[in-house]
Formats: sequence, C-alpha cells, structure tokens
Amino acid sequence: FQDEAVRKLIDALYKGATLDELTGVLNRKSFLARLEQRQPESVVAMVDVDDFKTVNDTYGHAAGDAILQQLSKRLRASLAQDGFVGRYGGEEFILYVRRPLNAATMLLEGIRLGIASSGFLVEGHDNIRLTVSIGVAPCEGTIEDIVGRADDALYVAKTDGRNRVVSA
Repeated sequence: FQDEAVRKLIDALYKGATLDELTGVLNRKSFLARLEQRQPESVVAMVDVDDFKTVNDTYGHAAGDAILQQLSKRLRASLAQDGFVGRYGGEEFILYVRRPLNAATMLLEGIRLGIASSGFLVEGHDNIRLTVSIGVAPCEGTIEDIVGRADDALYVAKTDGRNRVVSA
C-alpha cells in the first residue's frame, strides 16, 4: 500500500513538473530539455492560433481552454511517432518533427489545412472555426538559434496574412 502511494505521488510530481496542466503536452521547460536530444534532419515549428483573443472575447475563456485542449490532441495525433509537442505559452505550441525540412513542411501544411477546414466542438457553441500560423526552422545550431528562427518565421507567417506555414 505504501509503495503504491509513493509511486502515485512521484508520478503526480513528475507530471506536474513536466506537463502543461491545461493541455497535457510538455511544458516549455520540458520541451526545451527534450530538444537537447534532437537529431539532424529534423525541425522545430512554432504554431500560433490566429486571433485567439477574439475566441476568448466571443466565446469565453472556458471555450478557449477547450479549444487549446482539442488542438493539443490534434497536434499530438498528427505527429504520432514523428515528434513531440509542447505548449510554449498562451495559445502558442512548439513542435519537434523528426523529418527533413521539406517533408516536415508538407506535414505542417497538412496540419494547418486540417485545422482550417474543421472546426472545434465546444459545448454550448456552434462549430468554432479558426486558423493557425506556423513558423518552421531546421534543427541547425543551438536550441536558442533554432527556436529563434522558428519564432521569426512565425512572425512572418502572421504579418503576411496568417493561416500559413513559413520556413526559416
């Protein structure tokens, strides 16, 4: 009995320290630590929900949270064994994709199209449609360099009209 209680406590502490509480994906710190094990011919992508403030203002924060939970599940399912997902902050996710840039960009474009073409079901609301912008960078250089280039590419995607994938 005591061993089981200790195991459950350790498991809860581990999850609390490594996973984002709302979405269940890696938190920022854990994602970046795991990125230390990156492989050549892989990429990092920053994914940001376009106009998310409008979602929260229109449907409420509970609906916004439900959308972030559903989005994180879609991102994880889309990557399957090809990478991992973290929540970078707010409505921004960070992805590690074990594919070369061109193949990863095609995968990310499919993710973007899938999100844009299918809405999110939130209790008490119609199918909520939204889009994402994605910035992607090859895993070359330091983690700070890689994330910085992906973030710069995301900025370009946002300023060029949103709902697009841009490579660094």
